[in-house]
Amino acid sequence: MSWPEDARPGERVLTRCTKWPGSPHWQREGVWLGTDAHGAWLGRPAGARSWRPGVDYRNTLDGVALVPAGATDWVASLSRPADPAAVEVYVDLMWDVGWSTEERGVLLATDMDLDVIRTAGGHTFLDDEDEFADHSVRWDYPEDVRRQVRDRAEQLLADVRRGTPPFDGSTVTAWLDRLALLSCAGQPGRDGWEG
Repeated sequence: MSWPEDARPGERVLTRCTKWPGSPHWQREGVWLGTDAHGAWLGRPAGARSWRPGVDYRNTLDGVALVPAGATDWVASLSRPADPAAVEVYVDLMWDVGWSTEERGVLLATDMDLDVIRTAGGHTFLDDEDEFADHSVRWDYPEDVRRQVRDRAEQLLADVRRGTPPFDGSTVTAWLDRLALLSCAGQPGRDGWEG
């Protein structure tokens, strides 16, 4: 699941998600930032596009995404919104997260409905439990998959609540600073994305 060793900071990446039966879901533009002990970090600068069937928008502020080292069942999106009600941490519970072997810079994953969310004001909660229950039956998620997703969601909920790194604030700040430096250096950023 590793990124090619010759990846360069600022190189474009695309996250392509599906739902369990393979139907299209979110796609997100980004740039490669680098790695640390937590995993691979992707920048999602203001102006980068996110879309799925029926929804298409451009990011209004810089954010980063973490593809965790040693795990293939979640991806986190982190930012620093000024509004205390806005989302600061958004962890998507996933399945089979990994880099495409056919397309460079494409991260593939299956969205498993549950999300761990923390607002900038500190409110932390597990979202979309009803959707997970409905889809588990409708799309016949295997029992071991259901259990693993629920267990990981509870673990991540506790980690995000406690502010365990990388959900501590200072970790994301360092990566947001790196993204800002790339934007200042002329890499794709606030005004560098083409529709």
